[in-house]
Amino acid sequence: MHAINPPPDPTPEPAPVSGDDPRRPVVSAVATHVAAAVDSTLPEAVAVTRRGLSWFWLLPLLALTAALWSAYRVWSEQGPLITIGFRTADGLQADRTRIKLREVEIGTVARVTLSPDLSRVVVEARLLKSAAPHVRTHTRFWVVRPRLTASGVSGLNTLVSGAFIEMDPGPGEPRFDFDGLESQPVIRQGTPGNRFLLRAERLGSLVIGSPVTYRGIAVGEVQGYDLTDDGQGVDVHIFVKAPHHGLVRADTRFWNTSGVQALIDANGVRLKASSLQALLTGGIAFDTPPVVGHPQPAATEGTHFRLFDDDDSTGEVTYTRQVDYVLYFDGSVRGLKVGAPVEFRGIKVGTVVDVRLAYDPKGVTLRIPVLVRLEPERIVGLGATSTPPRAIIDPLIDNGLRARLETSNLLTGQRLVALDFYPNTPARLVHAGHDHPELPTIPGSLEEIAQSTTHLLTRLQQMPLEEISEELLETVEGANRILNGPETVAAIGALSDSLLAIERLTTDLAEWSGPALDSARAALDQTQRTLATTDKLLAPEAPLQYSLLQSLQEVAAAARALRTLASLLSQNPQSLLFGRHKEEKR
Repeated sequence: MHAINPPPDPTPEPAPVSGDDPRRPVVSAVATHVAAAVDSTLPEAVAVTRRGLSWFWLLPLLALTAALWSAYRVWSEQGPLITIGFRTADGLQADRTRIKLREVEIGTVARVTLSPDLSRVVVEARLLKSAAPHVRTHTRFWVVRPRLTASGVSGLNTLVSGAFIEMDPGPGEPRFDFDGLESQPVIRQGTPGNRFLLRAERLGSLVIGSPVTYRGIAVGEVQGYDLTDDGQGVDVHIFVKAPHHGLVRADTRFWNTSGVQALIDANGVRLKASSLQALLTGGIAFDTPPVVGHPQPAATEGTHFRLFDDDDSTGEVTYTRQVDYVLYFDGSVRGLKVGAPVEFRGIKVGTVVDVRLAYDPKGVTLRIPVLVRLEPERIVGLGATSTPPRAIIDPLIDNGLRARLETSNLLTGQRLVALDFYPNTPARLVHAGHDHPELPTIPGSLEEIAQSTTHLLTRLQQMPLEEISEELLETVEGANRILNGPETVAAIGALSDSLLAIERLTTDLAEWSGPALDSARAALDQTQRTLATTDKLLAPEAPLQYSLLQSLQEVAAAARALRTLASLLSQNPQSLLFGRHKEEKR
C-alpha cells in the first residue's frame, strides 16, 4: 500500500515574524486557528510497516559485487612489481613499453624515473603472475633496439613495434631488483655447453660475439672480457656449445685468429688470414694435439687456458725450470724488443724479458740492463735433472759462454741475443748491483764493424794527407807535362803512320789471299793424288817394293863391309900402305 498524501493547502503561508515584531501574538493566534481548521477537514494517513529489502537496492549491490570481483581477479592475476636499472631510457615509455620472453608479452613498464644520484634510469615494470617463478637472481634484462655492429644487424623489428625489454630467465633465489644489460647477451642462459676463461696479454680485435671455431667450424662465441686483477693481462670469457664442448681438453690450445698475419722467413713472404667475419670482428680457434694412448678427459666448466697470439705460438712448450740473467751491452740495443729470442747457434734457449734504461750512481752514467730468461729444459739431457738451473749455466759461463747482439731480420731491423762459446775472451762484468746474476757480453757484429770503422778513421786521421796530396799533385803535373810534350806528340804521329801502313798491308794481304788460297787448294789436291800413287807403289805385291827391299839389303851389306874396313883401319892404319899381314889374312 502507498500512503495517501493530502492535497495542497491553498491558504498562503504567513510571513515569518521576527522575535521583536509587535504583531507576533496576533500572528501566532491566527496560525493556530488555521491549523485546527485544516486538521478537521483533511483525511488521516495510515502508516504501513514494510518488511525485506527493496528491489531498488539490488542494482547497486550487483554493480559493487562485479567491481569487487574484477578487482580481486586483477589482484589475483597480477604478477610482481620489479625494478630494472639502465644507463639510459632511450625508447622506454610508461604503459607502452612491453616486456617479452621469446616474443611473448609477459609485462609492461609502469613507470620510468631517475635514481636519486641521477646516475641511472630506474624502470618499474609489472609482470604477469605466470612470469613470477622465473624472476630469480641470475635473470637478465636488456633493451632490444636496432643495433648495427661489426657482427651484424639486430633488432630491426623494433623499427615498427618500438623498443621492448627482453627477459632471459636464470637460476637463483627470488629477486625483484635488477641491473639491466646494455647489450644483448651472446648466449642465453640454459643453452647446453661450457664456459671457459682464456688469458691473453692483449685483447686485439676481439669483441663480444667474436666466433670460436674448431677446424674452421663455428662452435661458440666470445661472451665478454675484462682486465686481470693485476692489470697485466686480459681475461676473455668464451662459451662453447654442446656437443662441441667435449672437444676441449686439458691440453687444448687456443689462439687468436684476428686480422691478417704477415710472415717473413727463409721461405719468403706469407700472408695468413681467417674467415671474413674474423677479419671484421676477430676470432678464436682451438685444437687438441694428438695423444698417443688414452686421451685426456674433457675440460670442466670454467677451466683456464692461455690464449696464444697465433697458431705458430701454440707449438712452444711452457717450461717450468727457468733462470734469469742480466746482460749489459756497450752499444745501442735498437731493434731488441721484449719477447725477442735468445738463441744458441740458431736454437732458441730463452726469451728477452725486459729492456730498460737504468741509472748507475757509482759511475754516474746510464746503462741498459737486458733481462733474459733462460730455459735449460730446452737442452736435451738437462730437462730431467734435478740440478738447479743456475748450477747448469754458471759452469758454461766459466767455459767461455758469452752473449752478443745479432740482427735477426734485415728488413725490419729486429735483433736477438746470440749465445756462443768464446773461451779466449775474458769475462767482462759490470757489477752494477742488479738483483739477478750477470752473464758476460761481447760486442756484436755491428759493434765490431763500428769499432773497425772507428779504428780505420783514426788511422786515416793520423796519415799525412796534406803531404800525400801535394806529392800526388806534383805527380799529376809531371804526367801532364810528359803527355803534352813534343816527344809524346811526335810519338803519337809516328804511331798514326804505323797504323796507316798496317792498314795498307792488311788491305794488300786481303787482295793477295784469294789467289794464294786457290793455289794452296790445287797443291793440296796434287799432294793427295801423289799420296794415293805412293800407296799403290808401296803395296806388298808391287815390284817396286820388292826391288826396294833388295836394294836395302845390299846397302846394309855394303854398310857392314864399310864398318869392317873402318875397324881394320882403326887398328892397323899401315895396312892401307903395306897391306894386311899374314896373321890378319888368316
